[in-house]
Amino acid sequence: MQHNPWPHIVVDNFLTNYDFHLAEVNKRKSIGEGAKYRLSISDTSFLPDIFKYCKKLDHKPYNEVEKIDWYYSVQHGPYEYPIHHEWVKKIISVVVYLGDKGTGTDLYKPDKSYYGRVDWKPNRAFIFAGKENYTYHSYCAERGETRKTLNGFIIAK
Repeated sequence: MQHNPWPHIVVDNFLTNYDFHLAEVNKRKSIGEGAKYRLSISDTSFLPDIFKYCKKLDHKPYNEVEKIDWYYSVQHGPYEYPIHHEWVKKIISVVVYLGDKGTGTDLYKPDKSYYGRVDWKPNRAFIFAGKENYTYHSYCAERGETRKTLNGFIIAK
């Protein structure tokens, strides 16, 4: 676990079925430049258990889980998602980088000053427990780049 600028976990070789996920996202409908596309996953039985990270990260208290949301996300550059913290209902967030090229995730200190980047590496997962006004981050896709990720969230009721 890394503690700066806030607690997060980076796991290489996260998916045992990485090639399957890469093929799934690659066969989906393409979108134009400067756009983001969310590809929902209906069968979650082949996805990893992310509850084990609740024990490792200091997450928001919750009484009941509403759902575990998994989807593929594709951004065609130039694309930039602004600095933000996680939605108050997200308990654990997981971003898995798919494909050989991409831009990782930029991390910011609680005062929103730039800290550094979780570098892109195929099948690398970036995992954190979102906290309002604390876990600031952003991401982008450069011109001519397509950023492909598998995103998973535990969402509280």
